[in-house]
Amino acid sequence: MQRPAKAHVILAAVFGLIACGLTACGGGESVPSTQPTTSTPPPPPPPVPVVATVTVTGSAALDVGKTAQFSAVAKDSTGTAISGKTFTWSSANDAIASVASDGTVTGKTAGSTTISASVDGKSGSAAVTVNAPAPVVASISISGTSSLQAGTTTQLTATVKDASGAAITSVPVTWSSSDATLITVSNTGLVNAGHIANVTITATAGGKSATLAVTSSLTPYTFSFDPATSASDQQLIKDAVQFAAGFYQTTFGRTITTASTISTSTTSDGCSRGGSAAFTGAGAVTFCTSNAGWVLNGPISRQKITVHEVFHLWQFQYKWLGNPNTAGADWLIEGSAEFMGYDGMDAEKLIPIATTRGCMAKQVADFAKQQPPGLPSLPTLEPATVLQTTVGPVYPYSWIAVDELIASAGIGSLKVYADAIASGTPWQTAFQTAFGTSISAFYAQFPGYLASQPVPANFLCGV
Repeated sequence: MQRPAKAHVILAAVFGLIACGLTACGGGESVPSTQPTTSTPPPPPPPVPVVATVTVTGSAALDVGKTAQFSAVAKDSTGTAISGKTFTWSSANDAIASVASDGTVTGKTAGSTTISASVDGKSGSAAVTVNAPAPVVASISISGTSSLQAGTTTQLTATVKDASGAAITSVPVTWSSSDATLITVSNTGLVNAGHIANVTITATAGGKSATLAVTSSLTPYTFSFDPATSASDQQLIKDAVQFAAGFYQTTFGRTITTASTISTSTTSDGCSRGGSAAFTGAGAVTFCTSNAGWVLNGPISRQKITVHEVFHLWQFQYKWLGNPNTAGADWLIEGSAEFMGYDGMDAEKLIPIATTRGCMAKQVADFAKQQPPGLPSLPTLEPATVLQTTVGPVYPYSWIAVDELIASAGIGSLKVYADAIASGTPWQTAFQTAFGTSISAFYAQFPGYLASQPVPANFLCGV
C-alpha cells in the first residue's frame, strides 16, 4: 500500500513553503552565520628613544663681528643619532660670543667661551675663541744697511704701522729679492750677498709693500762696463773677479788691496789686436768683449781669462810686474797667470787640472806636427815682445813649463818668487830660490820633459 508515502511528500513540501515564508529564502543560498569573526590585534608602538649624549660641532675660532654655524646631534646609548630633536642653545659668555636658536654663533669681543646645546635634560658643548680683528696696515718701511761686501750678510728690519702711526707687530711680514740667484733674503729679513750685484729687496705686510735697493760690492774693485756688454758677461766677470780675490787669498795668504778698475771695451787701443781677450795694467783690467779672443770662448774659458787677468793685478801689486829691471821672463809671467786661471777652474770643479794638462800638451804637439819644429825654445820667449808676437800656442807652452816648476816646488813657490822680485833680487837668483833649480838647468831639461808629456787623442778644453 503506497498511498501513505505520497502523503508524507506533500506534507514535506507544504512545510517547506511555510519555512520559506517565514524566512527570506533564496534559490540555493546558504543562511548567514551568526557567530563573531576573529582578527590579529595591532603591534604595540615602538619605544621612544632616550637621549644619552649631545655632541656640538662648529668652528673653533672666529673673528670679532663674524659668524659661524654650530650644529648639535643627539644620540642614544648605542651611539645612534636621534632625529627630530629641537635644541636649546646657550653661550657661557654672551659678551664674548652669542648664539642664536639655530646655532649661529656671533663673535662679540676677543676671548674664549663655550657654546652649548641641550635637549631632554642632556647637553653638549664646544669651545670657541673669538679673535680681535686683524689690524689695518697703513704703511711699512725697511731699515738697515743697503750696501755690503760680496760674501757677507746684513740684517734688515721692517716696521709696520697703522693709520695712527702705531707700530703693529701681529701682522706677518714676507720678504723677497728681485734676483735670488744673486742676493737672497730670508723670511726674517737676513740678506746674504752671494754675488757682486744690485737687487731690490721687498717687504710686504697687510697688502702694503716697501722696497730697498741693495748693493753688494767688493773692495777694492769698481766695475765699468761698455753698454754693448751683455748682462750675462757683466755678471760672469763680476763673479770671476770675486772668486779670484778669494782664491788668491786662500792660495797665497794675500789678496789685492790696490784700487782696481774692471772694465769692458770694444774701442780701446788695447783691444786693437783682434785676438786679444783682455789687457791689464797696474790697477786696471779691460776685457775686449767684441774680440775673437773673448767671443770664441765659452763661459768657463771666459771665467779662466778673468782669473788670469786678476792674477796680473796681483803681480803688479807685489812688484812682479811693473818692475822692468827684475821682472824676469815673460813666459813665466804669462805662464803663471795662465796656470792660476786653470787652477782656479779646478778649484771651482769646472775643469780638472789633469784635463787641462792633457789639453795643453795636445795643443803644443799638434802645432809641432803642423809647423815643425814647433814653438821656439823657452829662452827665446823671455822678452814680452817676442812672446806676444810668436805664432802658435805659446800660452799652453808656458803653462806646461810652470806646471813642471810647481809640481816639484809647490804652488807657494810663485809667492816666494814674487817676494824675491819685489825685494830687488835678480830674477835668475829669485828663480833658483823659489823653484830649487837654476834657470839654465831648467832650460836644458825642459825639451825632454815636454816630449815626455802624454798627448790625449782628443782636444779636451774647448769650453
